[in-house]
Amino acid sequence: MWRHTRSGDKYATVVIDLTPVHDGAGPARLLDMVPGRSKQVFKTWLAERPRPGGKVSRWSPWTASRGAPGR
Repeated sequence: MWRHTRSGDKYATVVIDLTPVHDGAGPARLLDMVPGRSKQVFKTWLAERPRPGGKVSRWSPWTASRGAPGR
């Protein structure tokens, strides 16, 4: 991940809306990039937004070889 300083997080959580791809309506949408890659980073990001009732799934290249996406 590009940074303008040498310090700080080296990783980011990338949040993508795949609904348009699933529905055949267009490309995926980048919703946000958040510094860090922990479970807590994603939980905090979700807690800061209203929940309209959508599905939540995560995928990580470090855990993808162990099976299906986690929750």
